[in-house]
Formats: sequence, C-alpha cells, structure tokens
Amino acid sequence: MMIEVGFSQSLLDLHRKTVLYFSPRTTIQIVLAIKIFGVRTDPNTNTSTIALIAALYLRTSATPLIPTSVISFGTADPDANTVNCIINQMGVPPGSFTGVGRPDPNNNNNNFPPCNAPNLPDYQMNIPGPELYNGVPVHRLPPGFAAGFNLDLWDIRNEIEVELRI
Repeated sequence: MMIEVGFSQSLLDLHRKTVLYFSPRTTIQIVLAIKIFGVRTDPNTNTSTIALIAALYLRTSATPLIPTSVISFGTADPDANTVNCIINQMGVPPGSFTGVGRPDPNNNNNNFPPCNAPNLPDYQMNIPGPELYNGVPVHRLPPGFAAGFNLDLWDIRNEIEVELRI
C-alpha cells in the first residue's frame, strides 16, 4: 500500500502519480491519496477551516486509475474547481464522491453530516484485506483479514489540524 499526502501538490498531481504506483514493475495494490488544501477563514464564524480529500485507488478495480472512493472530510466544503476536477478530470462517478459538502442520495440529497467525531460511518474508508495482504502466505493472514481495515478519517483530520494549528 502506498500513501501519498499532498499539501503543495495539486489533487490532479496526486491522481496522476497512481499510474506510476500501478505500473507492471510494482506489486502495489492500493494507493491512498490525501490532499490537504490551504487553510481558509470562514467569514461567518471567523474561524479557520480546511478542505481535505481522501481518494482510494485499487489495482484490482476494473478501472484502477479512477478512485473507487473519494471522501471529503475537512471542516470546509471542497470548492467548485475541486469538485469538477474529481468528477470530470479524475473520472469519479458522483455517487463515489461523498462526505463534507456533498449531497447524500440516501438523505434526499441533503449534504452529508460533518466529519466532527470519531467512528462516523460516512468517514470510514475501508482498506480491503485481500489487496492489503496481497502475497502474504495464507497461514500468516490475521483472522478476519478479508473484511479489511477501516481507516477513520476523523483521526487523519485531527492530526492535520494539530500539525497546522487550526
């Protein structure tokens, strides 16, 4: 698994790197790209906010160079340019782009709830076990590996806020 975190790189730069990680010369099965956008000030509350995006790519997907899941998990909505980039340039179906600032089709297209606490189901990114443990001998696989690992994006958001002093 490769984790790529971008602060100065654009989301599209992170997206384009996936082709390198999934080249025939590597055995990487999973790429997780985390994009940290610049800190903004909310004009209504005069508080610092930040947009954060997590994109999960799987080599085993029918379309490995298109993320299987993209989740917005910051305190600010992604801007229109970011939404257009994800849907139009990265090719992510709108239903695979969820989270903060995104319409929830299961809730009358009201926006998803904020990512403001740990263990919220909308902000769990499942890292699939078969891809994560690719090549590991069967007798060494942990019990329940097939269910994968749920990465709580709240924890990632919290660490980013601490580092950026938001």
